[in-house]
Amino acid sequence: MNPRLQPIFAAFAFASAQGIAAAGPAELVPEPAAPPADPYQPKIRVSAGAVWRDIGGISLRSGSYSPAYRTPLTVAPSSRIPAPVGAADSPAGRVYDDGYVFLDGATDATGDTWFWGYAGNGQVQSDALVFTARGMAVDSSRQRSLGSLEESVGSDGFEAAPQIEIEALFPLPVDCCGGAVSLGPQLGFAFFQLDADQSGATFYELQSEERRQLSVRDAFSLQGIIPPLAPYSGSFAGPGPVIANRPSARATGERIVARERTEFYNRVQNEAEVDLYALSFGGAAEIEFGRAYLQLGGGLAVNVADWELANRETLYARRNGGPERAVKRWEHRDSGTDLLVGGYVQAAAGVQVTESLSLRGFARYDWSQELSASAGAAQFDADLGGFSAGAMLTWQIW
Repeated sequence: MNPRLQPIFAAFAFASAQGIAAAGPAELVPEPAAPPADPYQPKIRVSAGAVWRDIGGISLRSGSYSPAYRTPLTVAPSSRIPAPVGAADSPAGRVYDDGYVFLDGATDATGDTWFWGYAGNGQVQSDALVFTARGMAVDSSRQRSLGSLEESVGSDGFEAAPQIEIEALFPLPVDCCGGAVSLGPQLGFAFFQLDADQSGATFYELQSEERRQLSVRDAFSLQGIIPPLAPYSGSFAGPGPVIANRPSARATGERIVARERTEFYNRVQNEAEVDLYALSFGGAAEIEFGRAYLQLGGGLAVNVADWELANRETLYARRNGGPERAVKRWEHRDSGTDLLVGGYVQAAAGVQVTESLSLRGFARYDWSQELSASAGAAQFDADLGGFSAGAMLTWQIW
C-alpha cells in the first residue's frame, strides 16, 4: 500500500467502527397484517339434484271418423217374392215348378179349365193332381251402435326429473332471528317427460240378411178323370181333360236357406307426448344459522313444452266370422313448441357439510298456463302446475 494512503484508510475504518457501535444491535421489521375478510362478499352456489312434481296430468279425449263414413251395403234389401200360384179361393193363372193351371175361355163361368199341364206321373196321387211351387223372402237389417272413448289421463301424479339451480346471494347488514340475512337472484332448470295414450272402439255396425224359401203345395181334384201320361201340356184352345182351376187343398211352408252377416267396427289409437323444459327466474332470501340455513324464494316460471300428438283410426269389416279386412284408415299427427308463463314460490332448508358443500331439501308450488293441442279427432289438455319437492347437493364456488 502507498505509505501516503495509510492514514486515510485508518481514519475511515475508525469512523465506521464508531458508527456501528453507536447504532446498537439490529432490529426485525414486522410484515404488514392481511386485510380483514369482506363480510359482504356474495355467495355463489350451484346446486344439482332431483325434483318430484305433482303435475295435473295430460287429459286426452277423442272422437272418431267411422260414424260419418258411408259403409258399403253388403246385403240385399228386404223383399218377398211369393210363389206365382195366385190365391187359393179365386180363379187365377198358376205357375208351378212342375206344371201349370191357367184359365181357359170358360173358367170364369164354370170354375174349370182344360188349360193345364204337369211334368211327372208321380204328381198323380189318388184322385188328385199335386203341384209344388217356390217363392223367396229376404229379411235384412242394418244396425249401428255408437260409443265414445273414456277420457284418458296420463302422467297424473308425481313425476321425477333432474333439477339444477344457480344463485348469487349478497349478505345484508341486518340480522333476523339471530341469523345473518342474504338476498339475491336465483335461476333454476328442470326437465320432465309426460305422456298419455288412449285406445278403444267407438263404432259398430251389423248388416244381416236371412233368406227363406217359401213353399206351396196345391192339390187339384181329378173328379174321377184319368189324366194323360206325363209330361202333358194342355192349351187354351183345348180340347182336353178338365180340372178345377182352384186347388182343393193348399199347404204352405218356409225354411231358411241362407244367412249372411257383415260386421263393421273401428279401432282408435291416440298417443300424446310432452317434453317439458321448466325454467325459473326469481330471487331468494336466506337466513344463515351457523352451519344451517333457511331460504324462501319465488319468481317467474317459464315452461317450454315440446309436444307431439298422434291420432290413428282404422275401420274394419268381417263377413260371416271370417278374417277381418281394413276398409278405411285415418291418420293424423301434429307437433309444436309452446311457451307457457307462470310463477312459483319455493322454501328450502340446508346444512353445510364441508366449507364448500351443503345438502338442501326444498318444497315448491308452480302455476302455469294450460297446454292444449289437437290432431285429427284427438285433443289433449295438460295442466303443468302443481306441488313439487326435492333434494339437491349444493357447491359454493365463491
